[in-house]
Amino acid sequence: MTPLKSGLAQAKGLMVLYAKQKIGSREWSDSAFISATSTGKDISYQINLNPASWDKRGALFSFKCNMFVADIARLAGTHTWNEIAHQPTINVLTTSREPTAREWATATFRIAGWAIVNDCEFGDVASNGHHMGIASSSTKLISASSRVGAINEVDWDEMKIAIKRRFIGLTENEILDRLPKTGTGKTIRTF
Repeated sequence: MTPLKSGLAQAKGLMVLYAKQKIGSREWSDSAFISATSTGKDISYQINLNPASWDKRGALFSFKCNMFVADIARLAGTHTWNEIAHQPTINVLTTSREPTAREWATATFRIAGWAIVNDCEFGDVASNGHHMGIASSSTKLISASSRVGAINEVDWDEMKIAIKRRFIGLTENEILDRLPKTGTGKTIRTF
């Protein structure tokens, strides 16, 4: 196995390892985010009250499957995409957000470092447009679930129709685009 393939396999393994460690956690519910915010805990990167990322019911106390995937990807070193910028409002406290389940399931939506694949493997991210999670096998999904009220691992019937994305790392152009810009007298970071 080449070093690159070995590193990609390790990253996929870390995605599943970290996700499995969170099974049973209620960490990704809105109630957990709001509670932590009111106590002053710095979780501003997780707060996302944007209705675009809520579940179909628009429920405030739902679980954030997209935030779960983003946080696990950060831990595993596979969070290679840029957050999506938006204007803060009274209801939206941040100036950026993670891609939603719908965006992960849209074939024309580009997520840097992740390629759409036909089959599903250990460590892939799968989304049907309403829900998403991390595949622990070709049929099982680890996700933040409103149905059970915690992170869980289940056989997911919709795996067959879900869009699957596999971590492939950044392309050379994506890496170059993220380097500090020079020649303007200022260094501008694009991370």
